Amino acid sequence: MGLHDIEKELKIRREFKKKGTELMIEDLGKMLTSLRQLRGELKKFEKKYAKEIKTLPAYREQVVRMRAELGLPLEIGVYEEKGKPRFFGKDKYYDKLGLETLDILQKHKEPSGGLMSVAEIVLLVNKENPGVTVNPDDINHAIKRLEKVDLVKVINLKSSKVKLVEFVPVTLTNDQNEVLELASTKGWTTLEEIMMEKGWPKERSERVLKAFKDGGIARLDSSYARGTRYYFPGLGGSSS
Repeated sequence: MGLHDIEKELKIRREFKKKGTELMIEDLGKMLTSLRQLRGELKKFEKKYAKEIKTLPAYREQVVRMRAELGLPLEIGVYEEKGKPRFFGKDKYYDKLGLETLDILQKHKEPSGGLMSVAEIVLLVNKENPGVTVNPDDINHAIKRLEKVDLVKVINLKSSKVKLVEFVPVTLTNDQNEVLELASTKGWTTLEEIMMEKGWPKERSERVLKAFKDGGIARLDSSYARGTRYYFPGLGGSSS
């Protein structure tokens, strides 16, 4: 190959590289235009169905997922990220962790009745991520972001200092909250314990336990060795 041929080859390569860069920029421009259009459509959608999104958790959850995929803040109605850009800060990580946590909660909706302790959530999240330790503080932060957009509700049990996450509307009564306080440290309680600790008559204690059982939050287990206990899977309670 002579000098002329080499110069010709180099020129062709430069032009090809230049053309490739131009195509890349053109494609990127199209993608950004599509992204802006999708965000615009989502904004119209949220405005049109504002009432449904506000009142229906399942509907709101889908909108939040769409926001995460489009790189928008999870807070519905907010279209600009405050502070540092989303893809370079921790917000993206917390949003992803929040959605992962929400998925795990939904998987355990039946056995927990829609109520689970943060400690149990930390165990489940780490179980779903073998080989990776997810910091409890990060999970707490992710839960706060979910609470901010009304996908979960955090309940603090004062006496036991246990934090519960309600991810399916439960509407607990004062009596139910008090029984959860009793069960929170060990994951279960008994009719006799409630009557003794709370000083309630048998009928009142049974009514609360029945409500938990009917709502899927507690499981009844009777055995000769242990007697009759009410276990709360969402608190880590298990009869096995």
